Amino acid sequence: DVLQLVILSFDDAMTWELYRDFYAVLFNEDRKNPDGCPIRGSFFLQHDYTNYSLVHDLWRMGHELGSHSMTHKVPAESWADMPLEEYTKEMVGLRLVTEEYARIPPGQITGVRAPFLQMNGNNYTQMIRDNGFTYDASRPTRQQMDTGIWPYTYDFVYQENLFLDCPIPPCPSDAFPGIWQVPINDLNDTKGIECAMLDQCSGRPESEAEALELLGANFYRHYNGNRTPFNLFTHASWFQGDWTHNFDALQKWIDEVLTMGDVYIVPARTAVAFMKEPIDSELASVGAGPLYTCGGVIPNRDCRLGPPCDYCDPTGKGSARLPAEVIMAVCGNCPPCFPTPDDPIGMECAGENPYPRCPARD
Repeated sequence: DVLQLVILSFDDAMTWELYRDFYAVLFNEDRKNPDGCPIRGSFFLQHDYTNYSLVHDLWRMGHELGSHSMTHKVPAESWADMPLEEYTKEMVGLRLVTEEYARIPPGQITGVRAPFLQMNGNNYTQMIRDNGFTYDASRPTRQQMDTGIWPYTYDFVYQENLFLDCPIPPCPSDAFPGIWQVPINDLNDTKGIECAMLDQCSGRPESEAEALELLGANFYRHYNGNRTPFNLFTHASWFQGDWTHNFDALQKWIDEVLTMGDVYIVPARTAVAFMKEPIDSELASVGAGPLYTCGGVIPNRDCRLGPPCDYCDPTGKGSARLPAEVIMAVCGNCPPCFPTPDDPIGMECAGENPYPRCPARD
């Protein structure tokens, strides 16, 4: 039997409030896949406002960390024609700052998601290939909603057609052998309108019951079809503030599908591994193959949380994206400068509008 994979991912900064109120609750050790291993997700991180000690904890628990850029700057259109060198600094910089200040071993961050899902054509995919990433998770598909698309490689030149559309151009037009695409199989919202991510749906559920209906209807389109991976990709805004009923619904829905026996909730990288080594439900249930994640919690890698690191704009005005003072939590000692794409380790205060440590206060 073909297994049903559910890819669960969250974008942007990792803050203490999000970790405490949502992620620690959602990923409790009681929620297990049919093989008895805890469910896991992908976190596509941006640098600004991220608490790196929490990122260390997520990694220790077996979650996937991906690059979602250093700055996630606006406007969204700026990423469409961003020069290759600048895009590289944004995406590789996130990997470098995470390895340094979340104490993550090199080679752990293999996936990327473009800010605003705004890919950059061949430049973007070249950046992935040239810097040791293995897959992208930014490309929606709308024309194949009824059947969905399995993860695929860029081993061949694809023409945009009825099989492979490009809702947010530019998409790659050249071949990039060995690079994988985890497609975003679009959802239908409560109004029947297509949307790539839960929080982008214009028809947001107004109640827990509506949210459960939305999740169920979209899931069963995959489960009762050809079982392409069901994507639940979102930002925390889908369940914050006045929308906590969506979080309640998500938990109930997860608990329901985990009783089905052939549904696995996994990170995006596991879906890629599954494509390379597909197995059936019988093998998966005994811990064979790439879905098995019962490795336990990884020991702490010298992540000592010290006092918060505070950084100040010397002009006192703040920048276009940051206030006049920013706080960063890291494993170990604070760097002398707030990390930027030009200075991802924060040692040189390089780049536009650098932020050094704040002056000592009386």
